[in-house]
Amino acid sequence: MNIEYVGKDYNVSDSLKKITEKKSKKLKKYLGDEFDREIERSKYESLELAYLIDYAGLVMIEQLCDEINCEIAKEYKGKITARYSIGFDDTSIKDQQKFLDLISATKKIGVMTTKGDMMCPTKSVTAIVGIYD
Repeated sequence: MNIEYVGKDYNVSDSLKKITEKKSKKLKKYLGDEFDREIERSKYESLELAYLIDYAGLVMIEQLCDEINCEIAKEYKGKITARYSIGFDDTSIKDQQKFLDLISATKKIGVMTTKGDMMCPTKSVTAIVGIYD
C-alpha cells in the first residue's frame, strides 16, 4: 500500500499493516473512552486517585507502543528508526488530525482531535517508524 503525505511516498507492507491494526485494536480496547470516563469519575472520589489512574494509563500506553516497536523491529530485522510522533521536532501538533485522517483512525478506532488539538481518547498515540534497507 502506498500513501502520499507531505509530498513523499511511504510504503506500508501488509505485515506492518496487520501489526498496526492488531495493536490499534488492543490500544482501543484497553485505553479507549471508558478509560477516560474512569479518570473523570475518580476525580469526584479523589484527585490523587484520578492522577494515579491517569499515570497508569500513561505507563500502559507507553508499554504497548514499545511492544509494537519490538514487533516492527523483529519484522524488519532491526532496520528501523526510532518512533517519531506528530507534534515533535519540525511537525506541528495541528497536523495530528490530518495524520489521523490519513490512517483512517477516527473511522476505524474512534481516535480524533479536539479543537485544542488534543487526541481523544486521551491515552492515544500516533507515531511513524522509518524502515530502511
